[in-house]
Amino acid sequence: MTTFLTICIALVVAFIVYRIFFGDQTPQIDPEEFEKELRMVDEVVQRNVLESIRILPGTTSPAGSQSSKFGGYPIWPNKLEYPVDKKNKPLRLLAQFNLSELPENGFLPKVGILQFFISDQGSLGLEYESKGRSINDIIEAPTEYRVFYHKTVDESFRDLEGEYPLGKKVIFPFKGEYSLSFLAEDSEPSPTDYRFEKIIGDTDDLHDDTMDALFEKYDSSGCKLGGYANFTQDDPRLAMENEQWLLLFQMDTVTANGVDIMWGDAGVANFFIRPKDLEKEHFSETWFNWDCC
Repeated sequence: MTTFLTICIALVVAFIVYRIFFGDQTPQIDPEEFEKELRMVDEVVQRNVLESIRILPGTTSPAGSQSSKFGGYPIWPNKLEYPVDKKNKPLRLLAQFNLSELPENGFLPKVGILQFFISDQGSLGLEYESKGRSINDIIEAPTEYRVFYHKTVDESFRDLEGEYPLGKKVIFPFKGEYSLSFLAEDSEPSPTDYRFEKIIGDTDDLHDDTMDALFEKYDSSGCKLGGYANFTQDDPRLAMENEQWLLLFQMDTVTANGVDIMWGDAGVANFFIRPKDLEKEHFSETWFNWDCC
């Protein structure tokens, strides 16, 4: 035991001595070259911004049953069956958007109600690919999440508050509900988005210091509609590059100003949609994903 301890101490001392005399051997980029690389990337990035709407959750109560909000109860048409999961339990409202409340934009319908639901059990609506069920199967007929678009709201709709008890033993990224405000903005390509390298070129040609700066500068985090997506792990769309998938809605972890939204360990959730479906206002076949650290 004494010999083993002596060896361990010797290794630690050797490592410390190495760090003192040799330090970090990663070549440091020349400041002028660093600025040149950043300018080059920025010029390309600014030509590829996407329209986006920043979502700002607040702690005040939503103005009414048709208001935009995170959580709570949805407004729902009497003629439509309420969505349930594979265990026949009602899905829970994640977000509701009254599209007439949004800033002027060119990618969403001008009117109507857009709603996102997930299961409040298990994996928070995330469905995994399996031998009997591919990603395409999940997208075409999801059981643990759903998206609905109601183009018109009339007297056949009702507020479902109290009709579907939320229960105490639930798994959900937040409690209660949050009112929402919005801000139109340009969304810049982010290194976390699978299209980034297609936009700026081979990132292997860039210095590590440049890449670190790009991750900090082009941050696609936050809650938003449209724009470029953020991930704590890999962009799942890499597995389906033969198809185009746009970010429809992103709900990020938020812990500020009384808002407490947490996806696992500080994760983020994304809903994707095909351009052709978005153009046709066909929201039922979306792709839901969330990941965390």
